[in-house]
Amino acid sequence: MLFSCSGAPKTKEVNMETMITQQSDTLSMVFTKNGVKEYRFTTPLMERYEFARDPYMEFRRGINIVTFDSLGGDASRLRADYAIFYEKRELWETRGNVVGTGADGRQLYTHQLFWDQKTDKVYSNVDCKIVDGQDVFVGEGFESDSEFKDWVFRESEGRMWVDASQE
Repeated sequence: MLFSCSGAPKTKEVNMETMITQQSDTLSMVFTKNGVKEYRFTTPLMERYEFARDPYMEFRRGINIVTFDSLGGDASRLRADYAIFYEKRELWETRGNVVGTGADGRQLYTHQLFWDQKTDKVYSNVDCKIVDGQDVFVGEGFESDSEFKDWVFRESEGRMWVDASQE
């Protein structure tokens, strides 16, 4: 019997940029700055890619985010079917059935929304709808603060109820 090897065994190279470095099921995290709660998020699945050129966390099964005001109360809520957080840029991108709710109950509906934590701005470049009580505003391109208080559309139309009765 004769046996022969034709060279060294081949090993598969691993691309560190696409390798998951952390994974967590049913995760809830609270982020603070200088001892003050800024926001909390919960997700059924988080995958972190810290060796990517632009390190990020991916939330393929959706996410719920609650931001806090200076007194620790709920300032706004954000829910989406998918999210990704770019760690160095401090930028969230949410997609799929995105719903944002301000403390006053005003709600934003869209397919894609970005939250830039450095500037505290929330924005979208796609169609959005805001429901504020009986008032409904629809537009393309949206920008607001993270609490959904001061918002503006690039192009908009809407329906607003006005009490025209005189007393």
